[in-house]
Amino acid sequence: MDPAMDSADYDVPDPQSYEDIEALINQFYAPPIPLPPQKVHKIDRKLHDLQRSPRGWEIAERLLLNGDPTIRFFGALTFIVKLNNDIGGLKPGEYEAIGDMLIKQMLLLASAGEKPLVLQKLCGALALYYMTDIDVGAETSVRRLICSCAAGQPVPNDSLDSFEPTEAVLPRLSTPFQLLVLNFLAMLTDEAVKRTAGYPANVIARSVSRLDANISDAALAVVWCLSPLQQPAQSAPILSAAFSGLISWVNAIQNIWPREPTRLAHFHMALESTITWCGKLDSDDPAETLTELLTNSESAFQLPHLNGLMSLLTGPWGEAHLRTLLNGEDLEDAISARLLFAFGVARAADLVLHESELSTRLLEMLHAVLHTPGYPGADEMISAEALEFWNAFVEVVTDRPDGGPWLPAAKNHIIQVIRELWAKCRQPSTEEWETWDRDAQRAFSAFRTDVKDFLENTYQLLNATQLSVVAELCTTTALEQQKWADVEASLFCFNGLEYMGSDEEDEVLRAVFGSSLFSTLAKGENVPASVCRTALNMLGEFSEFFKKTQAFLPTALDFLFVSLRYPALASQAVISISQLCSMCRHSLTSVLPNFFEQYTLFLTGPTAETSNKERVLGAIACVAQALPLDPSQDALSRILWYIEQDVARAVAAAQANDPGACQTAALAAMLCLAAVSKGFQRQDDYPIDLDRESDPSSLAYWHGGPGSALQARIMESIRSVLLLVNAAAAQSHPLELHGDILEAICVVFKSGFCEAVPGPFVLPASFVADFIDSVTLSTPRVETVLVMACAFLRSGKQHHAEAARVLVRLVAIRHEIGDIRAEAEVAHCIIDVLARYMPAYTPVLLGWSVGPAVSDAVLTFTLSCLDIPEPLPKRSAAAFWDSFLADRNPADPSAFDAALERYGGQLARGLVYQISGRALRTELDPLARPLKALTKAHRHARVWLTNALGSVATSEAELQRGMQFIAALYASNTLRTVKNVATAYWSECRGMGEYTPYSQ
Repeated sequence: MDPAMDSADYDVPDPQSYEDIEALINQFYAPPIPLPPQKVHKIDRKLHDLQRSPRGWEIAERLLLNGDPTIRFFGALTFIVKLNNDIGGLKPGEYEAIGDMLIKQMLLLASAGEKPLVLQKLCGALALYYMTDIDVGAETSVRRLICSCAAGQPVPNDSLDSFEPTEAVLPRLSTPFQLLVLNFLAMLTDEAVKRTAGYPANVIARSVSRLDANISDAALAVVWCLSPLQQPAQSAPILSAAFSGLISWVNAIQNIWPREPTRLAHFHMALESTITWCGKLDSDDPAETLTELLTNSESAFQLPHLNGLMSLLTGPWGEAHLRTLLNGEDLEDAISARLLFAFGVARAADLVLHESELSTRLLEMLHAVLHTPGYPGADEMISAEALEFWNAFVEVVTDRPDGGPWLPAAKNHIIQVIRELWAKCRQPSTEEWETWDRDAQRAFSAFRTDVKDFLENTYQLLNATQLSVVAELCTTTALEQQKWADVEASLFCFNGLEYMGSDEEDEVLRAVFGSSLFSTLAKGENVPASVCRTALNMLGEFSEFFKKTQAFLPTALDFLFVSLRYPALASQAVISISQLCSMCRHSLTSVLPNFFEQYTLFLTGPTAETSNKERVLGAIACVAQALPLDPSQDALSRILWYIEQDVARAVAAAQANDPGACQTAALAAMLCLAAVSKGFQRQDDYPIDLDRESDPSSLAYWHGGPGSALQARIMESIRSVLLLVNAAAAQSHPLELHGDILEAICVVFKSGFCEAVPGPFVLPASFVADFIDSVTLSTPRVETVLVMACAFLRSGKQHHAEAARVLVRLVAIRHEIGDIRAEAEVAHCIIDVLARYMPAYTPVLLGWSVGPAVSDAVLTFTLSCLDIPEPLPKRSAAAFWDSFLADRNPADPSAFDAALERYGGQLARGLVYQISGRALRTELDPLARPLKALTKAHRHARVWLTNALGSVATSEAELQRGMQFIAALYASNTLRTVKNVATAYWSECRGMGEYTPYSQ
């Protein structure tokens, strides 16, 4: 179909009459058949154009007279559009007429029983009318509407004084007019509050002033409509609207005048009435109103109100609602419980500090709601909301560290809550869990997380007492009777406690870990996976305890290795094994043979995945590292055997032309080797035997001694894997995991770089250089290899020959790049490596053993990076030259001076080119550093900078500004001043301001 004709099919002709307008409105809101979106959009645009047209006021008024409520709704909406956009075009007197007409239509429609939606929209229009820029007596808007309702017609502002006081007029209003007034009250606060943020100060002041002037009349209307003596119980719509009005005005006053409570006093009687209605009305509206106000505007409540609420909640009304909850009814709404929580939060300090008969009963009720039947989040939401109160309760206690006579009772309440939350944390059976929808599962899990946070917050207060409470819940009886939900909940609560290492805590934990808990779980007979998973978490949480108390480690690790065999538990088990072996390595050396047996058994099971293998083998390596030298290397030899098996599998798979199995086995071997290399790293917090480390015989162990054989095996494994991946790449069949394999190898190298003394993974520098020298631009993860090269050059060991080989390889990769912008990330990494040559290998950088061609290529490359827009290589180049100029190579200053003579002019051109407006604002600080260093580095620097400015200036005026910039630059003594001078010059070159060379 022709797009033009297709679009024409949806064209909407201009309406020629009011009937046409009404037809368009009905088409838009209630079409007889669904319309295409294009048609709906065009109708919408046409109606909007009509609203914004000069005839919009007339159309709006005419539409309000229509018999169709949809048409009338659009008429009211049109008034809002006009008031928001077109009041500036009205003539004197027309604006007042609009207000009269709005009130008149509101009175007519309310009398005729208009639908609430239309009346609410008209109330919104009138509220907007009184909040616009034009002064139309907005300070008496509420009284005017009340008097107009009583008179049955709009009352002019200048006639309001002839009416009785507002409180005398209100009883004359019929129910529809009372509803009209209440709806207007809510809309008026909405419009006023909108204008208290994000508007000019005069608009905010005007809106606040107009609202302030109406507070008294608004309060009288709300108080009258809520008075239990005036309103019959069946006037539900009036009461509902009055509650909404009360909320709107109290919250608005609280937000606008938070420190001036006098205005809230107008609504105190309404609050009192609301509390009364709570006990009389068969509706949630009063309780919802009080809950909202307690949450957002607590200061509105005076002591009599709070006492009244206390009596209400602890009296027959509160007791009846509590019984309903405990019977499992009304769990969806439970507004009475929410009122209880809101009141409890508001009065938390009083409940903690001042004990009375009523406060004691209220706390009993707050405990009782935690016995509501069902699972939190799935069957009921009450428990999650109750937790908010108990968090507030705990906060009051912890905020008063000095305590008082109230503290023992407060602690008892917290201990009781812990027991109650433990019961609510019990997990459902797997069958029931699977029947829940995703939202219910998430909500229950979120509740348990909140409970864990609560336990963490209370632990500082209760310490070992809390640990004892949780330990009591984890009873032997529950284990013997296989009450797994109870056991899991207890273990979960343990995970929420932060172990502090006190003797009292250790005593409790010895009883727990010395019980049959983990031996029972290790048997695995009918134990749900969720119980074992939580127990695994617990072992990781208390690794510090096991580090101190070694007797319980074997039992715990037996359980961990048993768990390792099950797919549902393996991922968590390897984490806990890794944590315990790393932290408690010196305590586990005696059971290392058992670890090897368990690992061999694990390899035959279904969970021997690469990620699990590397973690477990890394954990075993931690323990092996803690042994004396010879036993440690024996253990490493056995560990390497496992890795060599994976390498052999990779070679066999390659020979069988199975690339998938080849790369999986090769990656497993290198990841395990990386994990072992990290496990063998020396612990920072463990004492070093300086005599042993400096012993020549110890050094000889790795240089031609027994240790060299282990290093040879490590290097052979790496070489074998590299041969596989390189052979696959050479055949144009690169392995998908090639990059992951290289990344793992880099981890092995970096583990050795971190060591201060020789060790199994402190591999020969020539071997590292061989690896780097094999890299090309097309090598996967080449950036990772370059980052490893940075660590190699900064490892603190002098390897000039290898550093020279690396430099030649960097130049080769740079030549492969061609256009720097196409490989900005690689260029950035290359320059980072070059920066690591200073100061230890500066002679290499300047041509020692590599020749001037290599040095020229390196320095030219860094200068080229200053001329491109890509930020990463540009910043790296600036940092490189900053380091280069600061180094100056004291061992051979003539070579440094020669290099600077050759490249200083290019450097000056690159820096000036960027600072003359080409750089981004965020790049100026990095560029200012080498700029400052250049001015101090060579006697010709000023000439170079002057020549550079001459090459970029396009007029005499620009050249003059540049000379001022150089003069200011040389007058600057600090880096901060240089940055300010450069920024000012850059701004002027960008046309963003006038150059002020000495701007501070």
